Amino acid sequence: MSLKQIGKKLLQHGRSGQAMLEYALITVLIAILFGVTLAATGPAIGNVFSNTVYNLLGQNQSDIEELAAGRGESDSFWATVQWVAENPPVDAPAPTNPALPPPPSITPGPSPTWTPETPTQTPTLTPTMGPTATPRDFEHQAPWLDTIDNPEWWRVDSSVWIGGDDWLGQYFDNTTLSGTPEFELYNGDIGDGRNRFSINYDWPAGTGPIIGWLHDNFSIRFVRQIYIEGPDPLTVRFTTRADDGTRLWINPTPGCAGSINSGGPATGSGTTYPNGCLIIDNWRAQGINTFSVVRTLAPGFHTLQLDYFEGTGGATIGLAIEALANQSVLGDSTIPTGGQPQCVWYRADTDRSNSLSFMWEEANNGDFPANMRCYLELRGSVNVSSLTSPKLIFWDIWDLSANTSVWVEIAEYNVDPTLRNWQRINLRSGGSANYNGTRNTIDLTSYVAAWSDRRVALRFGMENSGGGSNRRWYVDDIEIRDFDNSTRFLGVCSGTGSTVEQRQANCGTYWNLDSTAQKNDFIFSGRWDLTANGGQNGTGWDSNAETTNYVRSAEGSPRVHALEFNGWIDLRPPAIPDAEGDDGPPQLSFFHRWDIERGDNIALQWTRDPHDLTPDNWQNVQTFVSVATNGTRQRQNDFVFQEVSFTSIPNFETQPFRLRFALTVNNSQEATGWHIDQIYLERVGRDRFTDYPFFDDAEEGTRNWLMEGRWGRTTASGVFGSANSFTDSPVGNYQNGSNASMDLRYVIDFNN
Repeated sequence: MSLKQIGKKLLQHGRSGQAMLEYALITVLIAILFGVTLAATGPAIGNVFSNTVYNLLGQNQSDIEELAAGRGESDSFWATVQWVAENPPVDAPAPTNPALPPPPSITPGPSPTWTPETPTQTPTLTPTMGPTATPRDFEHQAPWLDTIDNPEWWRVDSSVWIGGDDWLGQYFDNTTLSGTPEFELYNGDIGDGRNRFSINYDWPAGTGPIIGWLHDNFSIRFVRQIYIEGPDPLTVRFTTRADDGTRLWINPTPGCAGSINSGGPATGSGTTYPNGCLIIDNWRAQGINTFSVVRTLAPGFHTLQLDYFEGTGGATIGLAIEALANQSVLGDSTIPTGGQPQCVWYRADTDRSNSLSFMWEEANNGDFPANMRCYLELRGSVNVSSLTSPKLIFWDIWDLSANTSVWVEIAEYNVDPTLRNWQRINLRSGGSANYNGTRNTIDLTSYVAAWSDRRVALRFGMENSGGGSNRRWYVDDIEIRDFDNSTRFLGVCSGTGSTVEQRQANCGTYWNLDSTAQKNDFIFSGRWDLTANGGQNGTGWDSNAETTNYVRSAEGSPRVHALEFNGWIDLRPPAIPDAEGDDGPPQLSFFHRWDIERGDNIALQWTRDPHDLTPDNWQNVQTFVSVATNGTRQRQNDFVFQEVSFTSIPNFETQPFRLRFALTVNNSQEATGWHIDQIYLERVGRDRFTDYPFFDDAEEGTRNWLMEGRWGRTTASGVFGSANSFTDSPVGNYQNGSNASMDLRYVIDFNN
């Protein structure tokens, strides 16, 4: 009987007995049967089928019943079992491994020589102190704007141009510069980075050069290269200012100490001492002190090393490098009547600046020196290759005596200063003053067109040939960019769309001022900007965006802070209705509020003067608030709606004109300023109707009303207990002799 037949017979027998006992007997018999079979077939086939058998036996009762019923039966399975039983496997001998090759023979050679190695420490930063072919000038890419935050871009006084390398500092956690420095950092990476090309640090007690590092008992070694322009030697005064100790070296090499000025000359004495590598030795604990020495340096590169240590308390370290002779390094400065040059342009930190917070001033101690010519020169160039209509734009303030003149010079940049062909553009001469802050525009297109290299070298010149009472010139916010609004015209907002809102959004002369892109439609002095504080809804123009208060006047003269439309207001025919369908005379509408001091005023002004170097003659279209010099501060805390007709401007419908908002400051006291929003070039409308009954509880603003004089909205409680009310004097008592009215903008229609 075959194994298949035996298995089937055993399984069929399992169906006739008692359920639990029969299933148990079947399980035992199957195990015996397969155990015999697997023993006969050898280890190989046993491994193959043992898993299958035990998996079958491990099933639950229903699985065994299914197998006993013949389900899952496979003829090929039982045929395989039968064949394995009749053909047991035969062991095969393992192959013999080949013999290993003989070992290679060893040829004697020379004995190795051991060379000791010293590990090299990797510094955090590796300075590159090798000289370059020429000192590095700065190349700026237009459009370029300097708000005078980068003094290193300019040769500002009689300090020598020493190249554009940064100072590298090695920082030690002791006061002796000993051991390995904890840090090696360039000055551009310390603090705000403004001392990248200079050393001028003041760290108050409890602070230090690196956040989280020492503020007491540390030392620093500063190193950099300087470059002396040739061909002549240059006499230079070096002055250190420190709390506590300093040492200054020139071209330090081993054993180069030479003559040491251990006592030192009096500050600023100008005494010349024998050349020596260590030229200042003031290495002791002390309060803030200054120490000066004079040296004559040959043209070319030199290395400076300034050592500094701080004990306890506040820390100060500074180094000034001042040229005492050699006119060529002073930007071609000359002295009309002889004498020593005194070119002392400096960066003033003052509220007189056009934008917060710096401007160039011609002298840091009194007026510009008499009988002197000096330059404020850009150290490098501005590349205008990307511009099609390059303009030089800057703001200035001046007060010039009869013997004083100022001008601008431009040239095609050349790395060799002697090859620059400077072209002079006269600005102003003596006997004039203007403290308003004038925006100047110079067209560079014709100059640049003749150059093979579109890089602009730039400098400002000032000369006095005989003294005088006032010699003042302040320059701020210098830029080179494309600017041509001579053909840019702004007309009444009409627009396209099915709703008023859509037409206003598409007309280009309605400004909700909620997008910074709308700033491009205005020209503004530096303190104006879009802020949430300046907006009625969203953002709006704020005359004092950069400071707490708007800027007061300078030297007792008026100062104008203006917000001008960037283009010409063009109201020439054909006259088309505005976005609201109104077809009356053209007008400007906007919302505004103010807080101004005595002597100040706010107004809308117009002119037809072009953008050039001549101060513009602005005239008032309408004055909104004017405070007498002996009056009281005027405030309008809520936004009020304002409409201004252009009919008072001569030939307003035939000749385009410029238009601006002007805040004129006439008092040294400060106030919040002027906020403007929702500016709209529109037309006077026909009568507008509102349904009856009409109700206005002053809670929705002032748009329903035409307010003249001091009328406005106040937070004083209304008669019905609402939060706001209308009043004829929101900022104080109604003034004697004043006129004021509040007219409803609509006609009440009683037919509804």
